[in-house]
Amino acid sequence: MITPIPKSKTANNQPSDFRLISVSSCFANVLEHIILQNIDIRTSLDAQKAFDKLWRTGLFFKLKETIHEMFWRVLFNYHNVS
Repeated sequence: MITPIPKSKTANNQPSDFRLISVSSCFANVLEHIILQNIDIRTSLDAQKAFDKLWRTGLFFKLKETIHEMFWRVLFNYHNVS
């Protein structure tokens, strides 16, 4: 489920005037928790406005070298179907 939130209180006529907030399912929350408990990555990313420009497939192949293959496959497939 995606909910648009206005960025400001002024006129909101364009799609870029909104931030999209997504609500994950219970399954997604459990899956993400299990993955985070089993991989040793403690970094964060300020990805504001990056998702439209990011080559996600390339990012996944860079990630492949740093986490167990099983978790990489789960994340890659989860991303592709979401």
